[in-house]
Amino acid sequence: MQLMSASENSDTTVHYNLTEALMFLSHFIGDIHQPLHVGFLGDEGGNTITVRWYRRKTNLHHVWDNMIIESALKTYYNKSLPLMIEALQANLTNDWSNDVPLWESCQLNQTACPNP
Repeated sequence: MQLMSASENSDTTVHYNLTEALMFLSHFIGDIHQPLHVGFLGDEGGNTITVRWYRRKTNLHHVWDNMIIESALKTYYNKSLPLMIEALQANLTNDWSNDVPLWESCQLNQTACPNP
């Protein structure tokens, strides 16, 4: 509610603070949904797990936080929003939805990402 009432002020400083607060909030919400933050301590949130993303060597945390989004932007940039929504819905109701047994068996596969 504080953010909403602050937006009624026309002071530039208040608008800057509101923007900064919203940026922090959106980053914080994203971090809450970051599964690597609740993994093993030894991998530092996926920062010590080296992976390749389209031939680029990076770490797993960076792929999750940035590269997946950047790849989606390249695919859907300047295309219609309905096309992007349709692609997401197709994956959620078709391809990804059929992987439930695989998701359930992940906990049994301890060798996929062992605790260092």
